[in-house]
Amino acid sequence: MSKGKNTVNIRQIAVSCAHCIVMTLLIGAISWLLMIVLPNWGALDPLSQSFDRFSFTDLYYSIYRNNHEAVPNDRIVIVDTSDKTRGEIASTIDRLMSCEPVIVGLDIIFDRPTGDTLGTLQLRETLARHNNDIVAIAKLTRYNEETMQFEGITPSILDDVAPQRAYSNLKNVGEGGFVRNYTIARNVGGDTLYSFASALASHYRGAFGGSTTPRTTEDGIIDFMPQSFNIIDADSLTAHVDEIIGRIVLVGNINSEEDRHYTPIGAINGTIIHAYTIDTLLDKPTQTVAKGWVALLEILVLWCMVIVYWGISRFCDTRHYKTLLAIVNWIYPVATALLVVCTSGWIFISSHRYISPLVLMAAMALLPNTVELYMVIKETLPEKIKSFIHKIRTHKNRKI
Repeated sequence: MSKGKNTVNIRQIAVSCAHCIVMTLLIGAISWLLMIVLPNWGALDPLSQSFDRFSFTDLYYSIYRNNHEAVPNDRIVIVDTSDKTRGEIASTIDRLMSCEPVIVGLDIIFDRPTGDTLGTLQLRETLARHNNDIVAIAKLTRYNEETMQFEGITPSILDDVAPQRAYSNLKNVGEGGFVRNYTIARNVGGDTLYSFASALASHYRGAFGGSTTPRTTEDGIIDFMPQSFNIIDADSLTAHVDEIIGRIVLVGNINSEEDRHYTPIGAINGTIIHAYTIDTLLDKPTQTVAKGWVALLEILVLWCMVIVYWGISRFCDTRHYKTLLAIVNWIYPVATALLVVCTSGWIFISSHRYISPLVLMAAMALLPNTVELYMVIKETLPEKIKSFIHKIRTHKNRKI
């Protein structure tokens, strides 16, 4: 008797495992199909744009902004040249170079002549004297949607005197100019041009014996953990020599309203965004987890969730708790989506490893519907197969 019971139990376990495997495969197939089809469906463009304006890291950075004190940054200094003429900026650079910074990033675009001819000449001469220690910005223009590349650069009065040009374009999302990602390099007219932050970070590493090539070639997420950057007024450089020596110095217009962008920690100046990006590239560039590991992780999580949900649905069915099952089916997609988003965000904040939560979220949210679909197939398919086989046999008998 006991042997018979054991055989029945083993058979039930085997059948349950088979159900779990089939459901896992079914959920995975449906989820991957949705991930491939939906982003390319034009009708969903407004939906995809709204998702582009939110990232799972936004919530974490806003929480840290409100609950943690800003950490002082000891590698990057910002010199504010707001309302300065070109001649005054040239004098500022001369005084700045006497303070022996490692590298200076000039975050100001001089794209057209002004009435200040003498100041322009002075600025050009100053840049030519210190051309090995300055990175000047350029602005990429004429983005081609088909090739997904920029085709031009804004001309500047410094084109023939600045030895190293780097683009300052931020990776904005949406009409509001929301910034959360950094870029490393872009192909412009067949040439590779590095981003402002990437060029400065590489130069800084090289000055201390590290590699001057970028640590990554892929775009990533800016680490917006709250920091306080030392901002020095251009007129008081001599009083801050010790704070400048051996540092990266960014020269920019901190009070410019036109150069403010929305980020996970609020609207901040573009030069400060560059500072956050440089700090990220020096220590915490985004590490995209290999797709093979992501697939294994998703399979493991899906397997666990299928077993949990299967157990809940079986319990509700045997006890006839239809109302409870309906509540579970309603709560489940929201709860699992929040769980995946929070877990993915926590993994990135703690280790800077990026795991895309989209496929996993879709798979887990579709689980109740997929279980119902599977149950319908399981109940009706055997009868359909029997009926089909019976028709074939009947047709053969008639021929005989």
